[in-house]
Amino acid sequence: MAADKSVCHECDLTKLPAGACIIKRIRRNSYEQVSSIIEYDYEVIRYKTVEGTICYEYFPLDGEPEIMDVVLGTHASSTFMAYLAFKKTMNHGTAAVEEMPDRGTDF
Repeated sequence: MAADKSVCHECDLTKLPAGACIIKRIRRNSYEQVSSIIEYDYEVIRYKTVEGTICYEYFPLDGEPEIMDVVLGTHASSTFMAYLAFKKTMNHGTAAVEEMPDRGTDF
């Protein structure tokens, strides 16, 4: 598995018992997923057409996203909103299951 960032924790060899002889140095790996929030800043142009209509529009440069990934009425991207909805659903689902009385097989 490849990680985006690696943190190395070296050994303090001065803590070896007196007279100890190192046979081999071994690396033990562990992985942790850390969540981070990234802000995407889309430049939107407000302009006036020849007919006098005021418009707002995003004109992406080549290689940039063709659409703004922003859920209407929020500052959340579609993936962030999906994550939040999933997390809320899972939290409510777990609580509901824990609070349900035991009904046996009477469903």
